[in-house]
Amino acid sequence: MNEMITIFTPTYNRGHLLERLYLSLIKQTNHAFIWLIVDDGSTDNTKELVEQYINEKKIRIEYYYQKNKGKMQAHNVGVEKCRTELFLCVDSDDYLIDRAVDILIKQWKENDHINIAGIIAKKGFDMEKELGRGYFPDQKVCNLQNMMNKTYFGDTTMCFSSKVIKQYLFPVIEDEKFLSETYIYDQIDQKYDYILCPKIITICEYLTDGYSKNMDKISYRNPVGRMYHEAQNMKLKKGIFNKLKAGIRYNMYKKIARRKDIRKFKLRERLILVITFPLGVIEAYKKKRRINSYD
Repeated sequence: MNEMITIFTPTYNRGHLLERLYLSLIKQTNHAFIWLIVDDGSTDNTKELVEQYINEKKIRIEYYYQKNKGKMQAHNVGVEKCRTELFLCVDSDDYLIDRAVDILIKQWKENDHINIAGIIAKKGFDMEKELGRGYFPDQKVCNLQNMMNKTYFGDTTMCFSSKVIKQYLFPVIEDEKFLSETYIYDQIDQKYDYILCPKIITICEYLTDGYSKNMDKISYRNPVGRMYHEAQNMKLKKGIFNKLKAGIRYNMYKKIARRKDIRKFKLRERLILVITFPLGVIEAYKKKRRINSYD
């Protein structure tokens, strides 16, 4: 059988969680996939577990180990290694419903792929309770920005055309390990729509050591990545209010990072940065006090 989907899992010291995801992949009603694991420098038993799974030969698995560089660089490796038509990221603390691969392949084959980046489906706490709120638009395809925070609020399952996602890798930032996926999603949104699949595909459990519950600390420790993101927001976001908010945050993280601008700004952007500089500095001090209060 020719594999059509790469199910990509970046992982770091999550050996105790991988079996649940592995078992969900074994139970897939369609095995036209590769499980591609990028181990971001784990020091637990992850490697031994994956070797055991590979030896069982129940599904096709590819395993790559790298020194700890963060999820975004693991994502770049996964995208570069992908050789299938579709690319789906499933984190180590998530797992798939039994028909997930079947549903995604069917959706992909039944739709035109012109200017389509991939498929958006739902995530859930279980097969009945959605992770997000609201509703998917009543149409076959939609731009991500025209759906998120307008008709639907919350995390979704994002399955990409590998041809598209290979065009959008994360920048390599020295001494930093995180940049939000939204950074590349917003870029993709400038050219592509998505096929909508209003079904729960992924079951999630947010852990206390995961990104979602530690975003405040993560952003503080990766300020240059946030500078990249907010500089892009100033360029792409619509409305002066949103651009001003991005300017405040850019100045805040620039103050935290103690570095120069990451790129040259156009005149309008420079004006925004000058106007928002005082508020950015104030927010930087407030964030520093808040981070210190966590310890």
